[in-house]
Amino acid sequence: MKLVAVYWTDTCGNDDRTWLTMCEVKEITACPMVTVGYLISDEGGYLLMAGTKSVTSVDDAYGNVNAIPLTCVKEVVELCDNKPCRNNSVEKI
Repeated sequence: MKLVAVYWTDTCGNDDRTWLTMCEVKEITACPMVTVGYLISDEGGYLLMAGTKSVTSVDDAYGNVNAIPLTCVKEVVELCDNKPCRNNSVEKI
């Protein structure tokens, strides 16, 4: 299981108010995000990631699990000791 940083774009909106002016509507944009965690799977049209994993294989427990649609992913960077690995380049999706 690889430790990765996934750069992706999330949807954003405004739930603070019921009514917005056209000027306010046009200011709403998608949100650039980064998720760091263990890459569990890249099948089924999304990246399945866990931010937390048990240390022992006996527990086999995972937390903060997210499915990020591949269409939202900009790049995936494999991490080694919290920094990019020397021998691995950025994987563009």
